[in-house]
Amino acid sequence: MPLYKYRGIHRHSGSRATGKIEAKTKIDAARTLTARGITVTDIDDDRPIFRWEFIDRGLPARWTIDFFRRLSTFVGARLSVPDALELMAREGQGSSRQKAVINRLASAAAGGSSLTSALREVGQFPSTAVALVEAGEASGNLERLLPGVADMLENSYRARQRLLTMLIYPSLMMAALMGALALLLLFVLPAFGNLFDQLGTQLPPITMLVLSVGLLLADIGWIILVGLVIALAVVIVAIRNPRYHCEVDRLLLKLPLLGELFTLSDSADTAAALSALTGGGLPLADALEIAAGVPANNYLSWQLHRAASAARAGRRLTAALGGDSRFSQIFLSLTAVGEETGTLPDSLGRAAEICRYESRSRRKKLEALAEPTLLLFIGGLVAVLVFSLAMPLLDTVTML
Repeated sequence: MPLYKYRGIHRHSGSRATGKIEAKTKIDAARTLTARGITVTDIDDDRPIFRWEFIDRGLPARWTIDFFRRLSTFVGARLSVPDALELMAREGQGSSRQKAVINRLASAAAGGSSLTSALREVGQFPSTAVALVEAGEASGNLERLLPGVADMLENSYRARQRLLTMLIYPSLMMAALMGALALLLLFVLPAFGNLFDQLGTQLPPITMLVLSVGLLLADIGWIILVGLVIALAVVIVAIRNPRYHCEVDRLLLKLPLLGELFTLSDSADTAAALSALTGGGLPLADALEIAAGVPANNYLSWQLHRAASAARAGRRLTAALGGDSRFSQIFLSLTAVGEETGTLPDSLGRAAEICRYESRSRRKKLEALAEPTLLLFIGGLVAVLVFSLAMPLLDTVTML
């Protein structure tokens, strides 16, 4: 079983608790620690600092969504879960690894295991999806909740893909710009500098500055490169530490424009997960503990873990999240309305829809703003370089 490292507080003595625990999932580990009288403040996989992420990436998100979509269709057609899984196994769709997963699920279900137990035995499905299936089986509403599992996973997947797509273009543009500038400063400008020296041209200040930067990079550029690599390694090591990673994620939420986009995206996913979990009959504290695995931002996950502990003490969701919550105000306001009116699942579902709409609006505005800003920035740098070279060339031609 996977190994998890945790930090927490003993509820009776108030002393700190740290250590490692084996469990099938992070949620199971948190539940075991809670049963031992430990309030978990942080829990994470016990894994090396540097690892090759591409070696084992688990099940593809798109395939997982399709799996739950097909399963919900078969169950909705009045097939039993074992029969539905057996039919999916016979279809044999997907890679050899994905077929093996379906076969394991079908074998476990045929042997009398519940769908929840089978999913946990495989151990590669999102914990929120597994918990929602568990809530459906416990309440007898599996047929109604299975489409919600697929919808929740698909909405989260699409939101992350849109955010990634939005960030790819500026990143590629900046990488191309840095490469072009390095080429100009290291090779083109020194050649012009030698030409100006031979001609004895009096160089203007801006040209001298640009040439000096090029010479400096030629002399100590490798030192700067090594320094950047070391700094990057230090940052990677720091963010692998849960305490620093959480602090970095908290600062990310305060970034102008991007911070608000991250907040809205994670708030939408969290609200959708809590709506499905509480609507499926799961207690609020358990729903919060499970939903803590939904946000991509670790600081928001920590706030949900903290809220779960407060909910176990009898506090309402709005109070459990606390006054320092970094979730979207839309999410917090509709949560309060839902608790007052007794329609928390519906209010959370509405909050998810509004947060997704606001997230799309912010993303479109950022996309519209990013391209002209980058073009102006690149055009300005090119103009400075051209101007710094053109001035002494024109002076030389005039003198001739």
